Amino acid sequence: MQTVYDRDGRVNIVGLSKAKYVFSIHLNSITEPNSESGVEIYVPPKTNIKYAKLFAENIVKYADTNYSTLDTTYKVEKGIYARTFRDWEIEESNNEAIEKRI
Repeated sequence: MQTVYDRDGRVNIVGLSKAKYVFSIHLNSITEPNSESGVEIYVPPKTNIKYAKLFAENIVKYADTNYSTLDTTYKVEKGIYARTFRDWEIEESNNEAIEKRI
């Protein structure tokens, strides 16, 4: 079974594309609201969040969903989080994904 982390999976394709913007949309089907449900858009620090804000607003409006309630130091607006993921965080996430492969 192919995963998003395989050589030709979406994670690597995005990394190799050098795209200015990448949108990965996930609408989790969690029955009880919690910090893991709702719209979360991550942007680089010190960036104009205009497009991310519009994107989040439209997802909430047209997908009939909510903003994430995750409240961290990275939160800059409802559903908008500004941060850069460190290499070790990405590696840790990749290792976890490999362990969970079926």
